[in-house]
Amino acid sequence: MNKSLSIANSRLKMNANEMHEELLKKVVEGEISKDNVSKVSTILN
Repeated sequence: MNKSLSIANSRLKMNANEMHEELLKKVVEGEISKDNVSKVSTILN
């Protein structure tokens, strides 16, 4: 992987809580169903 892609990817990393919040935003926007949102503990694994 080239260095610039590696740097860009590291900036995009989220923790489990951030990922969960982003998924909940998608629920509010109607893009996904709440049934499709994993619990934070599941995301951590």
